[in-house]
Amino acid sequence: MAGLAARLDLPLVVAARAALGTINHTLLTLEAAAARGLRVLGVAVSHTTAVHPPADQRNLELLLARLPVPFLAELPHGASQLARFDLAALLASAGSA
Repeated sequence: MAGLAARLDLPLVVAARAALGTINHTLLTLEAAAARGLRVLGVAVSHTTAVHPPADQRNLELLLARLPVPFLAELPHGASQLARFDLAALLASAGSA
């Protein structure tokens, strides 16, 4: 998908899950995008379970503290719409290249 985004000159929104391993996975994804010269608008986090164990919640807190790009949204498990969406951050990121 990175090659397609580059060919189409499209910015990325990284989707991350709020669970064990998300810090490493998300930060490595952002690093790989930067290495390819891809612009990342931000990160959206999806919850894969209705119950959030304390360890998963702490992982999410640590991830958000380390993100080098805006945190855009959080999607609860089973939700049909975003619980939190930072449109201003998305638009600001989209305007800066």
